[in-house]
Amino acid sequence: MSHIRKGLAAVALAAGAGMLAASPAVAAPNWSQISPDSNWNCGNTTTHPAGGVLFQTCIVSRPGGNTQGVLVVRNNSGRSIKVQGEVTVTAEWSNGYTAHNGDCVQSTLSSGYGAGCLASTADLSGSAVRAVSRLAVDGHWAYTVAAPVVYPS
Repeated sequence: MSHIRKGLAAVALAAGAGMLAASPAVAAPNWSQISPDSNWNCGNTTTHPAGGVLFQTCIVSRPGGNTQGVLVVRNNSGRSIKVQGEVTVTAEWSNGYTAHNGDCVQSTLSSGYGAGCLASTADLSGSAVRAVSRLAVDGHWAYTVAAPVVYPS
């Protein structure tokens, strides 16, 4: 089931070259190419109300607790669109919460391409990590299904 959830992320990886200002190692405000692997835990894919645009929220948890939220987008609309994104990662500790956000500026995404909006990376080991994101397509916002809770170690 987890490889089904990673399907959109893998499609976005293959098509990431269609984004402006793509940089694989840099977090927000720019959209980036992504490289999903076994450390990615993604929520269900959502179809944006604008039609033909798929998106989902993922949590990337690497050994050592380094954790990052990603909004993954794939444009199957048959036209270029303007996208803007936000991803929020919340870590629940025994003594409170912390949040790590990513806000990606508006950019053009060509039809047939995909990209990721990255939140900052943080050591969140020992916490329960949740993530949710939202996407604007041509100025119309919609939320994704939250990614499954992750417990980084």
